[in-house]
Amino acid sequence: MKRNHYNINAAVTLFLCLIFTIILSFIMIVLESSRIHLVKAHTEGISHIALESAAGYFSLPLFENYAIFAVHMSDSSFTSLIKRYVNDNLSPSANLTGNWYNFSKINSYTCNPDKIYHITDENGKIFADQIIRYMNYKAASDAADIIFQSSFIDTFSKNYVDISDINIEENMVDTSFPLSELSEDTVNETMLTEEEAISKRNSIFNKVKRLLTKGTLDIYIDKTSDISARQTDISSLPSSVCRYKKHSDFLSSADKLMYLTYLSDTFGCYTDKKSDISELKYQLEYVLNRDCCDENNLLKSIFKIQSLRTKLNLAYLYTDSEKRQMAKTLAVAAVGVIPVPFLVEFTQLSILSAWASAEAVIDIRDLLKGNKIPLFKSKQSWSLSLDDILTFDFNTKSKNQNTGFSYKQYLLLFLYTDFNVDTIYKTMDLIQMDIKKNHSSEFRMTECITGMKYNFSFEYPFVFYHKYPYSVFQHKFTQSYGY
Repeated sequence: MKRNHYNINAAVTLFLCLIFTIILSFIMIVLESSRIHLVKAHTEGISHIALESAAGYFSLPLFENYAIFAVHMSDSSFTSLIKRYVNDNLSPSANLTGNWYNFSKINSYTCNPDKIYHITDENGKIFADQIIRYMNYKAASDAADIIFQSSFIDTFSKNYVDISDINIEENMVDTSFPLSELSEDTVNETMLTEEEAISKRNSIFNKVKRLLTKGTLDIYIDKTSDISARQTDISSLPSSVCRYKKHSDFLSSADKLMYLTYLSDTFGCYTDKKSDISELKYQLEYVLNRDCCDENNLLKSIFKIQSLRTKLNLAYLYTDSEKRQMAKTLAVAAVGVIPVPFLVEFTQLSILSAWASAEAVIDIRDLLKGNKIPLFKSKQSWSLSLDDILTFDFNTKSKNQNTGFSYKQYLLLFLYTDFNVDTIYKTMDLIQMDIKKNHSSEFRMTECITGMKYNFSFEYPFVFYHKYPYSVFQHKFTQSYGY
C-alpha cells in the first residue's frame, strides 16, 4: 500500500501555525499592555494639563494688587473650562494625524469635581497661607519692634487702672489698686485752703471727664472737615457671609509678624497721605473695629489708643516721685482730716489717673498729626503740668520728641494682641470692596477658586487584544492642583 507523504507535511505546517499564533498572541498582549500604560500616562497628563490651564485664569487685580492667586469663576463654569481643555487634547488636529494613527483613541470620559477649594475656605488658612508664603520673600518691616514690645505692654495694661474705673464720689476703695505704695509719698507745703483744694481737684476731674465723655473727634483733630465720611454695606462681605471659628489661632508669632507686615504694606490708615480709591479710606481701622463707617472706625481706634496711653502714662507717673508728691499734696489738702482709710491715697490715685488721661489726649493729637510718641514717657517728653489741665485746650503744646511709635504702629500693636481668624476675614473684606469698586462689581471672594480635586474616568477600546467583542478598558483616577 502506498503512503501519503502530504499528511506529514500538513502536520508540520499546522504545528508551526500554532506556534506562530501563540508567539503573535504574546506579542499582541505585550503591545496592548504597553499601549494601556501609554494611554494611562497620556490621560493623566491631559487631565493635569487641563487643571493647570484652568488655573491660569487667575484674577489679575487680585494678583497684581494683593499677591493672591485665585480664579474668580463659579464652580460649574470652572468645571466646564477643564472639560474644554480635556477635549482639546483628546482630539488632535486631523491635519496632523488621522484616527487610524491615534493608538490612544478615547471612546468617552467623565470629569467630576470631588472638592473645589475657595480662598475663604478652611477657616481662613488658605488665604493666610498665601500671604505668609508671599511675605517670606520680603524682609520684615518695623512691625518687628511692635511685636517685641507687646508682652511688656500687656503687663502694664493689666497692672494699671484707667480713669474710667475710678469714681471719686464714692468712698469705697478697691483693694486691687496699689494704694499702699502711695502712702509712703511725702507731702509738700501748700498755700491752698481745703475749699480751694477741693475746688481745684473737682475742676481737674470735671475737665478730664468732659474730654473723655464727649466721645467725638473734635477733641483730637483740629480740622474735622477732613475726616472721611465714607460708608459701605458689609452684609455681603466674607466676614458676614462665611462661617468660621472666630477665635481659632493657627498662626505662630512669626507668621503673625509676616501677616501684620502685609497689612502695613498693603492697606492705609488715617495718617497715610497716599491717594486711595477704596470703598473705605481708613482700612487698618476697619480691620481693627469692623464698622461700616470710616468715622466710627477712627473713633473706636482712638479710644483704644486713649486707654492704652492712659495706662502707660500712669505707669510713668508712678516712677516720678515729684509728680506723685504734687498729687499727694493736693489730695491731702482736699481731703482734710476725714478719717477714712486710704482716702488720701485713693484721691491721689484719682488725680494721677486724670493727669495721665489728659496727657493721653495730647499724645493722640500728636499721633494723628503723623508724629511719634515714646512708649514710656520721661521728664523731657511729658507735656502737661498739673495746673495745665485746668487750661487745657487745642493751643496746649506738646513736648514730645517725635520718637517711639507712630499711629499706624499702635494700630498694628492692637491687631497683634487681638489677632484671630476674624482679622483674616476682615482683610478679605477690604480686598473684595476694592476690586468690586475698581474692577468688577460682580467680584466675590467666596467665588475665588484656589485649589481643586477632580475624579476622572476614561474609556478606550482594545486595539491589539480583544477579550470580548467590543470590550473597553476603563481608567479611573483623581487629580489635584492648587496654588
